Amino acid sequence: VRDPMPAVFFFLVDVSMNAIQSGATAAACSAVAQSINDLP
Repeated sequence: VRDPMPAVFFFLVDVSMNAIQSGATAAACSAVAQSINDLP
């Protein structure tokens, strides 16, 4: 039996003009940056 594979995380962030103008892109990037150190 093999050891389990390590976790892989993939973040997809909307970088459309609407998302940038509304602040959604910045909010998503900020949320990822704040939580990335808490990931296993």
